Amino acid sequence: MSDVLCIKTFERWGREGQATKLLDVVRDESASPVMRGEAAEYLGRCVNETVGPALVELLRHEKAFLREGAMLGIGRLLDGLASLYARVLLASEEDPSPGMRATAKDVVDAVKEDWLEHSSVGPSGASCEVGT
Repeated sequence: MSDVLCIKTFERWGREGQATKLLDVVRDESASPVMRGEAAEYLGRCVNETVGPALVELLRHEKAFLREGAMLGIGRLLDGLASLYARVLLASEEDPSPGMRATAKDVVDAVKEDWLEHSSVGPSGASCEVGT
């Protein structure tokens, strides 16, 4: 299978939220490092494009139990994301590879930019202060 075909497949799996298939590739030590890395990138999109939006949609459900379950799911995601962010931040400062440090720094900068963009409006739509 060509690299382009693999990447297109990974992209589709990411859009469809097929995390298990992507995890299989990431964990397959016989696959090339390039393919495993590409699969890892699209695995991150599964949460962003499928899991997160599905939980947010449930926050609008009429049944409180479903809204509460969605909120707990979001809490678990955020807890995991905080741990991941800490690892990215550490890699941006301490990884022995300059390329990895630069990539991690790009991720840190993108997260900070996204956070600032979305944190200036509170849940009710009212403006709120952004801490420094």
